Amino acid sequence: GGGVPRSKSVTFTRWLAVWFVDVMGLLSALDTQNFEQAMARLDVHMRLRKRLELDLETYREARRLLKIANDLSPTEIYDIFSPLSPEGIIFLLSALADDRANKYATLFVTQYQGQAKLSLTGNDLIQMGVSPGPVFQQVFKALRDARVNGLVNSKKDEISLVEKQFLQ
Repeated sequence: GGGVPRSKSVTFTRWLAVWFVDVMGLLSALDTQNFEQAMARLDVHMRLRKRLELDLETYREARRLLKIANDLSPTEIYDIFSPLSPEGIIFLLSALADDRANKYATLFVTQYQGQAKLSLTGNDLIQMGVSPGPVFQQVFKALRDARVNGLVNSKKDEISLVEKQFLQ
């Protein structure tokens, strides 16, 4: 094939991830106006600008929640870390340098992130009699929370939960 050899591609990907974390560190102290000015001066592509903006926003919220929270449930841990990109998680952990945050991040990456994968789809919900609309978000959040908390472990369990909570 005519692409970049895998070893060069992996090296570039690692470099880009490190670069992204470094840039987040440089930009994290800026307010919105100064952030926009920096993006304009650096002529950052809109897609990258939006990703930096989103990651910094979710980083700030995650940092705030981790600072005020005591014991977090699996769902709370998932809700804090899931909006963050992998680079956002790395930046958060480097900025906090906190054992508790490290523990929660490890739980998210090694357990909760994988457990949150749902079996049911929107089409499944429609076939079960759930009308499309905003209720879908509620159903999927309930299913995800049940998965993360270990209350639901299969498609059959998911169907049962939907029937009990949303179809009676």
